[in-house]
Order: sequence, then C-alpha cells, then structure tokens
Amino acid sequence: MESLYNQDPSMWLFQISRFAAGQMPYRDFSWNYPPLAIFLLGSIARWFGATFAVVQIAMDLISLAVVFLCVWLVRYLLEASTRFVTVAAVIAVCATSFTKFNLFSFSTYSPALEIAAAALLMLLIGGLRQLERGDASPGNLLLLCAGVFVATVSKPEAAVAAWGAVVLLRVLDKSAKWRWYLLLVAGAGIPAAAFYAFVGITAGFPQLKAGLGGYGLASFACPWWPTGYGVFGMVAETGEAAFVAAVLLWLVRSRLEPRCRSVLGRLSICGCTGLLIFVSYVWYQSGYVLLSSAPGSVKLETLARAVVWTNGALLPVMWASIFVWIGFVFSFRKLGGASPRLCFFLSVPVIMSGRGLFGTTLFPYTEVSAMCYPFFVIAAACLLEALYRRALPQGRVASTLVISILLGGYGAARLIGAYPAQLSDEPYYTLHTKAGDIRLSDDHVSERIYDYVLSHTHAGDMLLDVPYGGGFNFATGLPSPTFTTQFQQLRMSMSFQDRDLNNVLKTPPALVVADPGPNFQAQFGYPGKMNCPFPRLVWEPTDSSWSPGYAFPVITYVAEHYHQVAEYGQKVILAPNSPAIE
Repeated sequence: MESLYNQDPSMWLFQISRFAAGQMPYRDFSWNYPPLAIFLLGSIARWFGATFAVVQIAMDLISLAVVFLCVWLVRYLLEASTRFVTVAAVIAVCATSFTKFNLFSFSTYSPALEIAAAALLMLLIGGLRQLERGDASPGNLLLLCAGVFVATVSKPEAAVAAWGAVVLLRVLDKSAKWRWYLLLVAGAGIPAAAFYAFVGITAGFPQLKAGLGGYGLASFACPWWPTGYGVFGMVAETGEAAFVAAVLLWLVRSRLEPRCRSVLGRLSICGCTGLLIFVSYVWYQSGYVLLSSAPGSVKLETLARAVVWTNGALLPVMWASIFVWIGFVFSFRKLGGASPRLCFFLSVPVIMSGRGLFGTTLFPYTEVSAMCYPFFVIAAACLLEALYRRALPQGRVASTLVISILLGGYGAARLIGAYPAQLSDEPYYTLHTKAGDIRLSDDHVSERIYDYVLSHTHAGDMLLDVPYGGGFNFATGLPSPTFTTQFQQLRMSMSFQDRDLNNVLKTPPALVVADPGPNFQAQFGYPGKMNCPFPRLVWEPTDSSWSPGYAFPVITYVAEHYHQVAEYGQKVILAPNSPAIE
C-alpha cells in the first residue's frame, strides 16, 4: 500500500475488520456498495483473523479467479495465437493501475470491483457456451446463475449489466427455451432477493437504501447526460479509434478485399479528422501544463495521462465497442458467424460504461469505468481480430501480429513504467503492526503515526481517523466511535451526522488522526461543480456538488474539544483538551 491514511484501501480494510468484530454494515458502520464483498471478506477475516496477510491472500485468490476466468473466456472469443498475449495484457494493465481496478494488491477503491468482474466473466462464459453450442446443461445453468447472482449483490453497474446481458442472450439464442431462461432468472434472482431481504431486515431497509446509493454520492452526476465537454471527448476518442483502424488497414491495403478498399478511403478521412480533434482535445485538457514552466517530467506525465495511461488507452476501445455494439443491436436478426458472440460479450462492458459516458461523479469528462478494464483489454483484441478477419481473405496472421505488437507492447510498457514505483521493493519499507506486516511507501510517515498511537492508547480505546481513513484502526485493532467511515465526497443525511456526534459524546476517542486545515478537510459532497445539469445543455456542469465550509457536527466537536499534540507528514494527531484548556 501507499500508506495507512487517505486512501480507499485504508477505509475498506477497516470496514472488513468491523464486520469481523461482529458489526453489521449499513447498521453499525457505513458501506457504500451492495453487501456481498463486505460479507465475503469480512467473514474470511472473522474466521482467519483481521490481518493484512489474510486479506491479501483473499484478494490474491479473487485476482487469480479473474485471471483464470479471462483465460477461459478468450477461448470462446479469440484465435489460439492471440489468447496468451491478451490475458497477459489484462494482467499487466490491472496489476499496475492506481486505486482503480487492481489485481494482486490493495490498490483498488473497493474489492467489490474484482468480485463483480469475476461474476460477469462467469456470466459471459456461460452465455458464450450457450450461443456456441446450445449448452443448456445443469452445469452451465449453474455457472450463469452464479455469475448473475454474484454480480447483482456486488456492484450496481454490474447488476444492471448482468441482467441486461441475460435479456440479450435470450434474444440472440436461437435454440433458447423459455423454461431454461425462467430457471436462470429464478436461480439468480431469488437468492439475490433473499440476500438483500436478509440484510434489509437485519440492518434496516432505509439504511440499506442509503448505502446502496453511496450516501448521496450516486446523485452527483448524470454520466449519460451529454455535456459539450463530454461530447468533445467522445468525438475525439472515436476519432482516435478510427485513425488507428485506418492505419492498420493501410498497412495491408494491397491485400484488402475489394469491398473494403472503397471503405478505406472514407475511413482514412474520418480517421485523420478524428486525429486532429483528438489532438485538440488533449491540448484542451493539458495545454496549460504543456505551456507552463513545469518540469519536463510533469509535462511528460500529463501527456502520458491523456494518451497511454489506462483511461487514455482504453477510451478509444470503449467508444469503438459502444458503436460496434449499437450496430449489432440494430441488425441482430442478420447476425451470423462469430457476431452474436461478440455482440453478447460487448454488452457487459458497454452497459457498465453508462456510468462514465459524458462525465463521472468526480470528473466532467468521459471515463472508462474501472471494472471495465479487463473487458476492454479483451475487447481491443476482439475488435482488432474482427477488423482483419472482415478486411482480408486470410487475416489470421496479420491480426496475430498486430495484437501481439499493440497489446504485448502496451503491457510490457506498463510493467516497465510501473516497476520503479510499484513493482520494485525499493520504495517500500516494512511496518510491523498488530494486524501483521505491511509494506508502505510514504517515507515512514505511517510508521511514526502508528508508533505514536500505539504508545498513547490502551486496548479498547477509541481512535477516530478522519476524513478518509481507518488504516490506523485496522493496524492497531482500535475501534472507531463513528458510523461514518468516509468524511469526504459523501452527503450523509442528518440522522447519520447526529448519530456520529452522539457516539463520540458517549465514547470520546482517545486520539484523533486527521488532515490539517479547516474542518480537517472533511467535506459534505465533492468539491467542485459536478451536479447533473439535466435537462440543460452546458459545456460542463455548473452546479456545485458540495457545501463549502460545511462542518459535520462531530468535526466541530473535535475542533472545539481536542488540540494538536503531534504532526507527521500530511497528518496531525489530536488529543482531548485538559480542563485547563477547556
């Protein structure tokens, strides 16, 4: 991990430990996602211990499941010659992403992503088996039911994608029998409904509803509502995809099918125009940095972020997949050969892309949903293979070569680029904690805070880690008095805020670990203008998505009744005022 503070892993590690200690999500502590991930990992921590090693092994097993399911999936989508490099690229991309969809480490904003991705991969495999050979066996039905069930209780966008894919599978499946699909719907839907009912009865349905809505986070943006900036990005990324397709076809123009040669000219014009739009889009995003006096490394990183980092590299694949899938849907009655399988596969990432088409919760521009990373890497190989298969009499060798160069080269570049900061041991030191050893890269800041907390508290003392923490609670085994585990971005209802204050009044924390600054950087909402502009047409969202200066009651109480006793790096430590100070 980078540190024990200010990152998503710190928060969800602590949430896991709270479940392991017998607390209930939504009822006893905030959990922003559907319940499966916290129940699964929390139960593992309860059985084997709430330690870094136990959770890491669990994440490794989930990551291995994702990898092996990708290996299984590509058998139904790609030629044998391109499967290895494609899955290798999935591993390289997902093992080197920062705080998004990450394999084999804690650098993910929620383990619910990896669990839901594994579920959707199971769904896709079962659906492709059904489309390819009419596999209506009990084993395949069980695979599909498991995939849809797990997706439904893991992440909201995964649930929508899973059920949308089931509907599309029924449409595409010419050998379908209604009884078999009714069994699929019942086999996945009834357990999911029962699980949600159990959690709702135990934690309270209003509390469950608040958690599933992200405590106000889901209401920030309308990612499907076009803004000028979002459409600009869509055109730019689609143009980039057209340019790449045109270049790849120009390389083999002498061997093109006659019907494709006339298309190449029009595609080239669109691609060159799209490239100019893409360049202007990148310049609009980062021109102020490129023209500034910033160091060359900063300028290079800015360009890399826009072009070759995960979001920049996969955006053209995302938009190409969306338009190809739309084309399939409008001509589904004429689909033949491998097209139904490709249409079904693309449906999952395309549907999930709805949460970032023209803006996200945090950014006003189009973004690839983190859970889509492995799917769009595979989609890139599928689209490249389909491009050459349709354009060349014998396109297998050409597609193998291109996929190996593009995906293999990109994957290798990711590993090489990530090595100094992520994959090498050099930036990390080992911190020995009550929850086991953890490797951190924050120049010993977490170590100094951990040592201070440990030497100034006793077993059973309360520790409050704000605004976005919990890592020190996990490492020390000290509980937190608050229901809220994230005092940034969310818009918690007043009932939760009052509850936090009452809990602190009953059991005041022995120490508070916080960010320096006004209100300890706790924020009601996301700082910026990200609220949905629907139904207005605007260049960017214009309505504030936060309340500047707003102070949570518990934060006000801490500011008035605690004083700073230490400062380490980006964090301060506060202790209760003595009567004299009061």
